Amino acid sequence: MSGIHFAFLIGGEEINPETAEDPVQVDIMEQIMNNITVRMEGLVCPEHQQAPRFLCSGDSFDDLSIEVHGCCEQLVELTRQRMESL
Repeated sequence: MSGIHFAFLIGGEEINPETAEDPVQVDIMEQIMNNITVRMEGLVCPEHQQAPRFLCSGDSFDDLSIEVHGCCEQLVELTRQRMESL
């Protein structure tokens, strides 16, 4: 899946989509990753050539927020613009 990195922190516990045992949780994480990956296709920092990183966190899968992280503020801003334009 591209150079985009995803982390999931649910109820204070890090959950890895590749090792999670609950199929519903795996499906939710895969949908989130696929949707974001499609939106961010080809996006890298023009200066550092790095892809954005996303932290998906919340008390449960029903209450997730998504934070954008990057190598620099320019990448974070480009990522936010791309998310808002689609």
